[in-house]
Parts: sequence; C-alpha cells; structure tokens
Amino acid sequence: MRSCSRILSAPISFFLIFVFFYSGSLRSQMTLESVISSTAAIGSSAISINTITAKTLNFEYPLYDCHFDTLSNLLFFSGKQKSDQLNQTMSRNYFGAISAGTDNIKWFNESVLFDVDLSGGCLLVSNEKRTVRYNKLLGYDELKFSSKLFYYIPNTQLGLMYANNDNNNLQCVNVKTGAIKWTCTISGQEDWVDVKLIHDSLLLIAAGGLYAIHPEKGLLWSQTLSTSILTHKALVYSLAKQNSLQKVSQVIHTAVDENMVTQLASNILYDRQQIYFASREKFVSVDLQGRALWQLDLKNYPISKMYISKTDSSLILVNFGLAAHSDNLVNWGKPFILIVNPITGSITNQYDLSKIANLADFMNTKRSLIFAGKDEILDAIPGESNLKTILSLSENKYGKFVEFIDGDQYYVFKEGYYVPLNFINDNLI
Repeated sequence: MRSCSRILSAPISFFLIFVFFYSGSLRSQMTLESVISSTAAIGSSAISINTITAKTLNFEYPLYDCHFDTLSNLLFFSGKQKSDQLNQTMSRNYFGAISAGTDNIKWFNESVLFDVDLSGGCLLVSNEKRTVRYNKLLGYDELKFSSKLFYYIPNTQLGLMYANNDNNNLQCVNVKTGAIKWTCTISGQEDWVDVKLIHDSLLLIAAGGLYAIHPEKGLLWSQTLSTSILTHKALVYSLAKQNSLQKVSQVIHTAVDENMVTQLASNILYDRQQIYFASREKFVSVDLQGRALWQLDLKNYPISKMYISKTDSSLILVNFGLAAHSDNLVNWGKPFILIVNPITGSITNQYDLSKIANLADFMNTKRSLIFAGKDEILDAIPGESNLKTILSLSENKYGKFVEFIDGDQYYVFKEGYYVPLNFINDNLI
C-alpha cells in the first residue's frame, strides 16, 4: 500500500489526476454535483499520429487526504468544505474512490467523515468522534465503531480507541470483526507524546507516563510520569516549523482541555535492550520488563518538548523551549542540551541554547545538531564544549529564514521566492 501526503496547508479547490491515453476525440462529462470530469488535449505522441489527452477531476471543495491501494487498484480520497465567511472547516465533507483501471470515480459519499486510513487491509474513515469501516469496491458501510480508532498497530488488524470517547478506558479492537481484544487504563487527558513498536511484540506508549503493551495480550507494565500541565496564562506562539518537530516523535492528539499545555516530554528511544524516555520530572532508563536502570532528576530544569538521540558513547537530550497548545507550538521553558552517560545516567556536559530564544528549525545530522533561530544558525557537536555559530542571519541581506533542507543548505524567503542561501551568495557556508 502506498499513501499520498495529507493536504493540510493552503486550501485546494481542485484535484488533478493525469491519465495518458491515445484518442481521436475529446470527451467531457459531469459525474456528480461535487465533481466535474473533463479531458483536454495536451500534445501529440512522438511515436504515433494520435493526440495525447489528460483527464481532470475538479472537486467543489478542497481535498484533505488520499491513499492508493494496490490490492483493489483504487485511489481513496476525502475532502473538507471551507467557509470563506467564517474561515472555519465545516461539517460537510466527502470521500470516495477512483479506479486506476478506468480513470473514473468508482463511488462517492458525502459525509461528516474525512480521515481515510487503509490499516489492516480495511478502508477506515473517521472524524474526531468515530470511525466507520467501508467496503472498498462499493463504498457502503460495513462496521461502525463506537469511538474513533486513532492508532492502528502495524502488521496487525488491531486498532486502539477510547471506549465511548472516555479518555481513560483504552480498548484494542479487531478492525475486521469489531471484536474487543483487551481493555486497559491509559490516560488520554494528555496527548500521546510518542508511540513505538518493538519487535512486533511490544508497543511503547508515552502518555502521562510510559506504558508497555503486548498487541495480543494488553498492558504489561507502566510508569506514571507527567508530560503536560494546565495553565491559564497567555502564551506566545512559536516560529518553529511543525514539520521538523513532527519528525521528533509520533504524536497522537487526545487531549481535549483547551488549557492543557502538552508534549512536555521526549521521544521514546530504544537501543541495545534499553528504553530511554524523559518527562517533566525525570529522564529514565528501563529494560524491556520495565525495571528501572537509572533516573536523572530534571525538576530544576525548564523542561519543554524534548528529543533524545544517541552516539556511540553518549545520550543527547535536546530541550527545544517549545510545547503544544491547541494544535499550535508555543514558547515554553528554555532551550538547552544535556549530554548524558547512557550507563550511569550522569550528566557529562551541557549547552545553553538561550541564544536561540525562539527556535525556527532543528536538524540532527550525523556529526552534529543544528539549530536555527531568528538571527543565527548554531552548531552543537557532541564532545565539544562550545556551540558554534554557522551563520548570522540578516533578514535584510538574506530574507526570512524558512527551513532546513539538509545539513548544508538552508532555504529563505527572498523577494517572493523560496531560494537556498547559496543561491544568493555562492560559497556562503
């Protein structure tokens, strides 16, 4: 199965699928009220006298999701209506299937559902509250779940949901039959900061603690840890790139309290039979049975969203100075780096990243950690005592910094275009 990237940025009011074929005439037809199908000549064949035509499907309102299923040879898609007046996403959505063999819409449903998933070989469509399984070929509903299935365990036909949207009672359900496999208590009041599957037999969940689950048997062990906090104070939105920080861990949004600041924790790192995780209070190392190997007290540090990585001799804990609030990144705590001994849990070095008070982007390369702020790009090399300034960013000279592409090239917004810094000034770095 292959999946297309979810379209979540600027609204897109049409969707193009180009299918090239040879024909002596053009044809156009209205397939549905919300979809217009048309064809047009785009050129001539280099090996025959026939005209090359392309088929276009124009949708009434923007696409949200699309996935291609090789088993059925169908492209499944969904869309969400946008209100120009209120600038809000409305409940009138749609989803359907396009046949790759005939280049036509196989079936089409208007619905309140929009989130498409093909886990477990099934077509599952959800909104914020519930999930429904649909027949791939004909588009009718086959099974309705009582809540939203928000995580599907890889290489299985099992999904996780909170029973009747109760954010404490976690259920594992078979997506084929709807049968409940097991139930356990894992809080959904805080976002799931990370989820990691180890050897197909151990699912680690960081959500108000660290939990280990066997996909077939349920909860094995847990450690209660804090990964969020309630606040009523005014918050400052961050310049940081969501796309970069989304790669740090697999976050699943379950928190519903608008005053909850979440993701005050790290990713889950598994290395050589040891599990590493950092919460608001402490950085811990445990074995696969949940037995504590060491812990490092973090109560006196300005903790925020964190990232753990490992070299041959050290653990690197990056504190970004960011947190999540209502699906937005906000400034929280202060950025710093701790270098930790993986055997003893003791701190061997630390870096102050206060020069980057408002992080814009981050990259972990093979040789170093690179941080971009509003005014400069810093390089932190494990084992060296000082941070190095790679580049001082002058917006007047280079334009506004946008994002890292790789460890050696940086893109900025200059005179209406996204261009690499090396394009502006050769051999700059």
